[in-house]
Parts: sequence; C-alpha cells; structure tokens
Amino acid sequence: MEACPLEIEHIPAIVDMRRYLAMTEGQFPQELETTFRNLENNFTPWAFSSETRADWAKDLDVPLMAQAKDVEYLFWVGCAGSFDDRYKKVSRSIVKILK
Repeated sequence: MEACPLEIEHIPAIVDMRRYLAMTEGQFPQELETTFRNLENNFTPWAFSSETRADWAKDLDVPLMAQAKDVEYLFWVGCAGSFDDRYKKVSRSIVKILK
C-alpha cells in the first residue's frame, strides 16, 4: 500500500473480493462439504465439540494460554492431537518430555 501513489488500500480490497467469491461462488468436491461445515461450526474438521479440545490433558497439569499469561514454551496441539486417540497419546508424551 506504501507503493500506491494514491494511498489506496488495495490489498485488503483484493482479499475481501477473494473471500466474497470463495464464499458465494465457491465450488468444491461434495466430499468436503461435511469437513467445511464442521470447521465452520466446531472449529475442527471433525464433528467434535471445541469444548472438549483440551480433555486429552486433564490430568497433566498443563496451563492453557487463556489461563497463563507468561509461558516459556507453547505447544500447539492442533485438532489431531486433541481429538484422535492415537495422536492424543503423542500429545501426552510430548507434554511429559517438556516437563
């Protein structure tokens, strides 16, 4: 935007136009409809509630970023590490190593 001699904020306008086109005229394979709906409603590609995202760490005494303001390490678990049973074990093991 600094390069525009008229100081027009063109990048946000382009992003907004792309977002509009994707939302109103987006075409994608039918198989992805459920995944997209889950992302929109649950913030996860699966139909799990986001309220249970941290359940994998209940007994590990892990502070959440919403609770701790000053942390030395941030471990981003993501959806698979929060909901998939196999990856929950990996997440728990990493926490134990970090402790």
